[in-house]
Amino acid sequence: MRLLKNIAYILVAGFLIYLNLALFTENYYPQYIYLVFLDLILAVLIVIEVVSQVVADSHIKVRQKEIAKLRFALVNASIESSIFRALVALIETFGEELTLEETLEKVAGAVKMLFQQEIVCVQIFHDRFFRTIQGGNVDLPLDFFEEVVLKGYPLLVNNTQTYEKYSFPQDSITSFLISPFRKKEQTIGLIGVFSEQSRAFTQRDLSLLNMISAPVSLIVENAELIEKTKILSITDSLTQLYNRRHFQNLLDRILYSSQETKTTVSLSIVDIDHFKLYNDRNGHLAGDKIIKEVGGLLKKHVKGTDVVARFGGEEYVIIFPATESENAMRVCEQLRKNIEETFFPDEHLQPGGTLTASFGVASLSSEEQKNIVNVSEVLIHRADEALYASKREGRNRVTLAHPSCQS
Repeated sequence: MRLLKNIAYILVAGFLIYLNLALFTENYYPQYIYLVFLDLILAVLIVIEVVSQVVADSHIKVRQKEIAKLRFALVNASIESSIFRALVALIETFGEELTLEETLEKVAGAVKMLFQQEIVCVQIFHDRFFRTIQGGNVDLPLDFFEEVVLKGYPLLVNNTQTYEKYSFPQDSITSFLISPFRKKEQTIGLIGVFSEQSRAFTQRDLSLLNMISAPVSLIVENAELIEKTKILSITDSLTQLYNRRHFQNLLDRILYSSQETKTTVSLSIVDIDHFKLYNDRNGHLAGDKIIKEVGGLLKKHVKGTDVVARFGGEEYVIIFPATESENAMRVCEQLRKNIEETFFPDEHLQPGGTLTASFGVASLSSEEQKNIVNVSEVLIHRADEALYASKREGRNRVTLAHPSCQS
């Protein structure tokens, strides 16, 4: 539009100049004077247009600068928003009872908010190893551990082809950021951001990653503390077996599951024979040691799916999920022999010259459970009655509950 205006002005100006020359040559002075006035008016208009164009150009440049500033501010606001959301996601982990693995998944998700197009890896190698990767797959070369773990330095590499010691099994990794996190002056893990799109990372990117990794050690410590607290709440402090409350919860769940899978659940209650006599003769510390060792023997010689818990005092309980009574009896008989054949301090003072244990076993099929209101109570009662039968019949034996023994 502006170009058309300028062309029009040039054509009109050229035409007027032509008229001026023609009139001046032909001595038409009156008409020439009028034409001069017309020239002046046109000149003023041209000047006004030129000035307005200069002013408009100036305004356009100002607006362009303002737009550039707004775009820059918008990018900063977007980054700050991502940082804020990432930090909020990290802070939320303090209020949630998450496992360490779940916590590190959330940390990786928080980093992913800042680097949405890249691969994010969070790895811990403290008391136990765990790695989570989001956005792709990456294997860390051993040189990373020498540089990051031993030295504790962050890394920024924008061209992996120029650094042989940072070569990846995946040729697609072109650049990366690494930030370690520490606990008590010891590097316990790292956060890595890896690009497959030749992204040129900046010091600002590394600062953002360091900002995220700084509180991660506290988050990991918090998750470990929560896990330890959970373990303490469900285990017996002396034997490290499940406590009675957690045993009851597990038994209810296993019985409920057995009704869905139509399987039989067996249960055994175990009691150390003449334990009071051993305790009185050798003292409570020696008695506690026996309780702990017998509990360890029971746990060591059952299947991974079986549950061993301390029932109280010198009594233990074993849950055998999806196990018929015959198989449960066979396992308990082997456990009884293991205890009898194990050497315990001062066991020669016990009746019979050795430390032994008695077992009571009971089973409930899924069909039987349908006709019972308090299934877990009935199963425990049956096993308890079977245990007393073992005691009455001379101890150091395994007795199966009679089916009619119900509460």
